[in-house]
Formats: sequence, structure tokens, C-alpha cells
Amino acid sequence: LAKELGCYTPECVISNMGRVQEMVKETTSEGFVIYTDDGLSTKIKSPYYLVSKWLSRNPCTDKLFQDSFKKQIDEEFYPLLEYIKKNILIYSEMDEQSRLEFIREFFTNNC
Repeated sequence: LAKELGCYTPECVISNMGRVQEMVKETTSEGFVIYTDDGLSTKIKSPYYLVSKWLSRNPCTDKLFQDSFKKQIDEEFYPLLEYIKKNILIYSEMDEQSRLEFIREFFTNNC
């Protein structure tokens, strides 16, 4: 039916929780919705999504420049923090959507 209507359908995978946890670390999407056999569901957000959203909503916080903040995120995001620091004047003048696009462009060009 979806194909006839020209609609997209989500990719479905049967897996275990260990594999889902690995998949969420590797994706650059928002994350996944998982369903149990009895119909319960939950969302698992990817680190990529969480860091991107947090940074886009907090344009020029002092936390970005503190070593204690780096300990709260995975080290693969350190190059992004350095890139933001180098462009902090431009970055801090952007609105949230522009900052999010700035971050996504960084990931596209550097990952």
C-alpha cells in the first residue's frame, strides 16, 4: 500500500539490544524506535543527534571551553568542538536551525 501511495516506509530489523546499542553509536540519524514482542516501544537517540541538538541550542556557552564538558561527550566529537571554537563569532550569531545545519555540514565534510 505504501508503495502504491508513494510513501516511505521505515527500515525494520529484528535484533537484540546489544546490536541496537552498537547501531545507535554508528548512525548519523536521530536514532531508533524499538519495539518489544509484546508491543511496548521506546526511542533510543544517537550520540550524534544528542550532541548536535544540544550544541545548536546552546550557541556560546562557557561549557564548550571547559575540559569538564569534554568528559561528558564522546571523544569523536572533540573535532567538532574545536571547529566551533575556531568559528565561535559566526556560530554564536546564528539562529538554532543555522547552527544545526553548521554542525551537520561539519559531520558531512569530516566523517
